[in-house]
Amino acid sequence: MSKKLIFYQVDNGASVLATLDDETHLLFDIKQKPDDSKDEDKTENIHASLLKTLPKRGGRRYLSVFALTHPDLDHCQGFSRVFYYPEQNEDDSELIEMDELWVTAEIFNEKLSGPAKEVQKEARRRLRLWSDKDKQVDAERPGNMIVVFGRSDTEDLRHLPKNRHLGAGMITKFIAGQMRSDFEAFVHCPFSYLLDNDEELRNDTSLILQMKMTDGNSEALMLIGGDAGCKIWKTVYNKSHEKGNKVHLEWDVFFVPHHGSYKFFTEMEHEEGRKEAEKNPARTSMTILEAGREYGWLVCSSRPVRENNYDDKDPPHIEAIKHYRKRATDLGDKEHFVCLMENPSESDTNPLVLRLTSRGLQKLILGAASISVGSKATSQPSRWG
Repeated sequence: MSKKLIFYQVDNGASVLATLDDETHLLFDIKQKPDDSKDEDKTENIHASLLKTLPKRGGRRYLSVFALTHPDLDHCQGFSRVFYYPEQNEDDSELIEMDELWVTAEIFNEKLSGPAKEVQKEARRRLRLWSDKDKQVDAERPGNMIVVFGRSDTEDLRHLPKNRHLGAGMITKFIAGQMRSDFEAFVHCPFSYLLDNDEELRNDTSLILQMKMTDGNSEALMLIGGDAGCKIWKTVYNKSHEKGNKVHLEWDVFFVPHHGSYKFFTEMEHEEGRKEAEKNPARTSMTILEAGREYGWLVCSSRPVRENNYDDKDPPHIEAIKHYRKRATDLGDKEHFVCLMENPSESDTNPLVLRLTSRGLQKLILGAASISVGSKATSQPSRWG
């Protein structure tokens, strides 16, 4: 199986599946549609898709890693309806086992509720295995593994091995306890500062990673960062330059933060913020966009973009979208900015599937035997040799 990135259309939510091979799949965030959703709901039934995609072991589908960038509803909705974990006290064969769970320290915040509380319960169950010497062998088994990103004073993490407690500036090449030669993730965030249940602070504890997939001489870099705002991205940029890590800001796929809101471009709020984002965007944010490599993709997981709509309080915000569209054009192909709820059109939506080939990432046309390659891409030599 070729390496792929699958971006599900979930309105103003997020869910991305990275496939390395037949047995290895990482899912970043989930927004599962309600069981009683209406026919006009065009968002993806991620559970159904995963049941078709994932491998089976012992009668149950399994996922190598579920990574929660941050515990907001639109990033973990439907968690207990999709995934199997012992404290559910259910044995539904269609619930998917998570070999390994990736969470930030924010998940241990007592103030969480709803689906995030369910993730918290499962994270604590896995963490407790490490505090009991007699159960530490079990902690390394599929279905029990955990990696925690960020600070350590929200929960007792003393017993976690170093490769299971990661902070900003660190690299991991492990997936579900196995070291990989075709994968690595550089951790940009979360940083160590006070956690709070305030939505904005919670957004700013988002997991920010540069994920690399390789296949022979080809590679693809995805920069993903949940709902982190301008201030955090500014710190990411500054620290990357201070520490000599600016190469880890490069990307072939930029997963647009916060569903295309203006908050990636400015620390200002509301109407003033939207004007500032359009007319005077933060230089650090623009420089991160400039770190995109030739023919890079900018993927916005959001509702359809409403042209010239300066009144809608919810993202996507046209002031931000203009910057993303321009960057895609500057990188070589304006069609490489994709709003997922418009892919390929508002009336006929499909997941965006990018496959890693000898020519880099190419869009896979669902139901077709071949992939879509733009005329510019076919005429250009591969930068990966």
